[in-house]
Amino acid sequence: EKPQVGVAAGATVREAMKMPMFYLLIVATGTLWFCITGVLQHQSVYLARDNGLEGVELARAVSVFFGCSVVGKLIFGWLGDWFPKGQIMLLSIVTIIAGLVFLRMVDGSNTLVLYAYAVVYGTGFAGTFTMVQLMIAELFAGPTYGRILGIFFFVDTLAAGTGISALGEIRVRMDSYIPAIDLMIGMCLVATICVFAINRITAKPLDIVPAE
Repeated sequence: EKPQVGVAAGATVREAMKMPMFYLLIVATGTLWFCITGVLQHQSVYLARDNGLEGVELARAVSVFFGCSVVGKLIFGWLGDWFPKGQIMLLSIVTIIAGLVFLRMVDGSNTLVLYAYAVVYGTGFAGTFTMVQLMIAELFAGPTYGRILGIFFFVDTLAAGTGISALGEIRVRMDSYIPAIDLMIGMCLVATICVFAINRITAKPLDIVPAE
């Protein structure tokens, strides 16, 4: 079998940090982790306090959400093996955006929208979680992959923590999660643009000299 190497395999960390796709992917993964972690930590508060969901209904919706997340990882992992990872990454982001739109429309009296959110966002967030790691490997798997992956994890962890705090602060100041959801939709659109740009860049072979 062909050895597993990334598009920019052989690039040192310093060389990788001179590539536009490095920063495009950092922006994309950082914004996605902001949204993923923020929603995970705040969805129960939003559904219960802002939409009046009772305990049983809330528990059922959250169970559907995490059940679909298991399915999402399997589906997107399989798609990533058979189709270009950049295209599947775009699909996962679009799924997250659709899930956020459903989340914005959630009404305590409309269970159809509630479960549409649980299924779509649950699948999308798990798919994005999977594809983020596959995309980093798709670009940088090689001798310095571990160090480059560490940089991405560092940035993504900061973004995740910021997302949790920012959504809570917006809820306190605005007395609503709707502005926070709108912010996340906008951030996911930025991530979409970044991944689209990466796909355009990687459509042509990169001239990388393997590090000694």
